[in-house]
Amino acid sequence: MKKQVLAIFLLIYSYAQAQITFEKGYFISNGSKTECYIRNIDWKDNPTEFEYKTDLKEAASKAFITNVEEFGIDNSSKYKRFKINIERSSNDISDISKSSSPKWKEETLFLKVLIEGDATLYSYSEGNLYKYFFETKNVPTEQLIRIKYINLTPVPGQNYADDSLKENNQFRQQLFNGLKSEAISEEDIKNVSYTKSSLVKIFKKYNSSTGSATMVSFESKSDKDLLAVKITAGIDQASLKLTDPNTYYNASNEVKGETIFKIGAELEYTLPFNKNTWSVFINPAYQKYEAEKNYTRDNGFGVILPHTLNVEYSSVELPIGIRHHIFLNKTSKIFINGAFVFSAFGGNATFDFDHGKTIFEGTSRNNFAFGAGYSFQNRYSIEFRVNTAREILGYQQWSAKYSSIGIILAYKIF
Repeated sequence: MKKQVLAIFLLIYSYAQAQITFEKGYFISNGSKTECYIRNIDWKDNPTEFEYKTDLKEAASKAFITNVEEFGIDNSSKYKRFKINIERSSNDISDISKSSSPKWKEETLFLKVLIEGDATLYSYSEGNLYKYFFETKNVPTEQLIRIKYINLTPVPGQNYADDSLKENNQFRQQLFNGLKSEAISEEDIKNVSYTKSSLVKIFKKYNSSTGSATMVSFESKSDKDLLAVKITAGIDQASLKLTDPNTYYNASNEVKGETIFKIGAELEYTLPFNKNTWSVFINPAYQKYEAEKNYTRDNGFGVILPHTLNVEYSSVELPIGIRHHIFLNKTSKIFINGAFVFSAFGGNATFDFDHGKTIFEGTSRNNFAFGAGYSFQNRYSIEFRVNTAREILGYQQWSAKYSSIGIILAYKIF
C-alpha cells in the first residue's frame, strides 16, 4: 500500500512539473528585442537564467544574465539587469551586522520590477534576503538602505557597549529626497516600512500624483487572497495493532477496525511564488476511537477463559504541512500534501481489560500524514489522506500502533 501511494505521489508530482508552462514574453540582448515564450516558474529568488522558445514546437533554449539586459512575461513579471552596488546585511540574529554602515559589493543582478513609472521600485530576493532598489528621473538606480545591527560602540564613561538591536532606516531619507511631491507627506515617509506592500503603496501614490501615464504595476496576489480559512469534516477507517509482551494477556495483533468521524478547521497560506502552486497549512481536528476485542487466556490451570479488551482513544490532531497544487483551470485543481501530525491536545488512550480489572493509560505521540485531493469552484475540496502509525500506549513493553485512512471534505469560508 505504501509503495502504491508513493508511486501515485511521484506520478502527480511529475505531472505538476509539466504545469509550469511557456508563456508569451520577450528578452533584450545587445539592444535587440526578441519576442518569444518564456518558461514562467514565478521565481522566488531573482533568477540568473531562464528557458525560452521562439516557437512552442521547438526545443527550449537557455538565456543567461551575461547576455540579456532585460526580459519579461506579458502581464506577469519584468526583470532588468544592473551592474550595481548591493548591501547584503541579514535580519538573522545569528548573522546580524555589527555596524550601521553599509558594506557594498558590486554585482551583476536581475532586479525585479514592482512598480514602473516616473519613480520605479525594484526588488531583489535570495533565500531569506530581501532588498529593494529605486530610481527616478533625477535619481539613478540605488538600493534603499535598511540595516539591522548591534551597536558595539562603548557607552561613554563605561567599560561596556550598548549591545541592543538597532536599525539604520536610511531608506526613509532616500524616499523623502527622491519622491518629492505635494501628495507625499512627511507622515507618509515616517510610516513607510521596509516591506513590499508598504513600498509599493507609496510608489503608486507618487506616480499617481505626478500623472505618470506609463505607470505599470507587476503585483502578485494580495496577502488577503493568499490566506484561506476552511471548515473540515472527515470519515476515517481506523485500526489499532496491539503488541502484548506478556502471554498472560494474550491480546496481541489487530484490534477491530472502526469507522470514526472527524471535525475541524484548516488555515492555508499560499506562498507567493512559483505561480501560487505551493502552500502551507494547519488542520486541527477532533477525533474519537472506541473498539472492543474479545480474546481468550489460560487461567493457569489449563482452562481457557474468554476475556474482553475495551479501547478508548480521543485527541485533537494538529497536522502542519506543505501542499502542492496542480491547476486544471481557473476554478479547479488537484493537489498533494504531506504533514507532520502533532497530537496537540488530549491524546489520551485507555485500555480496559475485563471491565476495570486491569487498566492501562497512555498518551499518543506524533506521526506523519500524506494526502491527495481535488478542489473545485475555489471553495470546495475532497482529499484522500493516509495517517501513518502512531504510538498511543507505550506502557512498559506494551505498544499500541494507531493508524487510519480516510476522506476529508473542506469548505472555504473566506
